Amino acid sequence: MQKRAILFSFVLLVLTVILPVNFLKEHPTPAPAEQQPNTLAQPPRPLSSEEAALREKFALLTEDEFARQAIAEIFSEYAGGIGRVLSLDTYEGFTTYYEQALPLREKTIAMISTFLQDQQIGPVLNDLIARYIERLAITDELPDGMIAVVNTGTGLVLLNARVIEERENREWLVLYSLIHEAVHMMHPDETGPEAHARIHDETLKMLEPIRRQYPDDYDEHRFIIDLALADIPEVSRPLRTNLENGANSEIPPYYARRLHELRDEMQQENPGQLFRYAEMSYDPETHEIDVSWK
Repeated sequence: MQKRAILFSFVLLVLTVILPVNFLKEHPTPAPAEQQPNTLAQPPRPLSSEEAALREKFALLTEDEFARQAIAEIFSEYAGGIGRVLSLDTYEGFTTYYEQALPLREKTIAMISTFLQDQQIGPVLNDLIARYIERLAITDELPDGMIAVVNTGTGLVLLNARVIEERENREWLVLYSLIHEAVHMMHPDETGPEAHARIHDETLKMLEPIRRQYPDDYDEHRFIIDLALADIPEVSRPLRTNLENGANSEIPPYYARRLHELRDEMQQENPGQLFRYAEMSYDPETHEIDVSWK
């Protein structure tokens, strides 16, 4: 009995310890799935239909499309016109900058895509881009006072790279410019300082639903356009000229600062209250400009 018990114990040892150990040596257990390196590339995130259409607008111009910009130059009031702006460089130089500007272009697309998702302004902006803006491009060739420009002959909108890179209120400026240039495309035959001021007015009316998101920027633009639309000697005409060609970029900031000064005076007289620009009026007899608040 004792020998059989020992033999049985040996057999049990072989079955339960030795054989499993040898098997594990020959067939190691694979590492858990989370520990194994993932060599597969992540699938690209799905694009919304709006963003996909936007990316098509930002696609690189073909050489023929680039050449047609100068030929189709119509909106020539802008300091030499958009054709001249594009002609400052060769097509090779244009494509080189297009490649270099990839990070800035992605930043701009992400910014505009956010606008398109906004419930208030998104549908309006998406419709304007789809109907009136044929192509979009970023360039560093625009003058400093110019945020964007459109070639009404081809529907190409150029955005100023420095504005997107450097300006703190870049979101407002890009959104404003897209709508403003689309309105120009709606009225391609309306040119001149007075017509340009009216187009700014129409732009602001479209942006009214999101005024609370950009209160200071909206109030500044509204005040400046109201002054430009009025018939105020030595004020309205210079503003209209500046809005059209950016010849003196110091004029609008002066009136923007003046508006803030007037608002600060109101708030000092009425602590705890927040004032927003409502409208302005002009008295031709006293030559006084009066600002109302809400």
